[in-house]
Amino acid sequence: MKEKVKTSDLIAASTKCKELLEPCRISDVQVMLETICSTFSCSAPEELGLKTYWELLKKYPGGLFPYVTLHICATYKYPRLPLPTEFITYLDNELEKCQRFVHDLDNSAAWALQLEQTSYKIPS
Repeated sequence: MKEKVKTSDLIAASTKCKELLEPCRISDVQVMLETICSTFSCSAPEELGLKTYWELLKKYPGGLFPYVTLHICATYKYPRLPLPTEFITYLDNELEKCQRFVHDLDNSAAWALQLEQTSYKIPS
């Protein structure tokens, strides 16, 4: 890590992180499920099954789906598609961590901007 980070870089990083936290698309769910099914040599869900997973997972950011895919492939012990609860448990935990990180990053960027605007004098 650099000793000095530009305020604009902090703000840009915060913006990029927020983009990664935008809700997923149905295609994100489909790619994730097909990747897992391909890895486990099992059948991917048909349209109705995909819609069920989509309804349960659509609130999660698409940026987390590659991580949940790897997590499921690395840890799931059965050669079949996991139930939605396996995805939800992992995604809830990861989403909470990401939201805390973005919040902290936003605070850091705000402090850096405030210090920059006050010529690095801490307001009293």
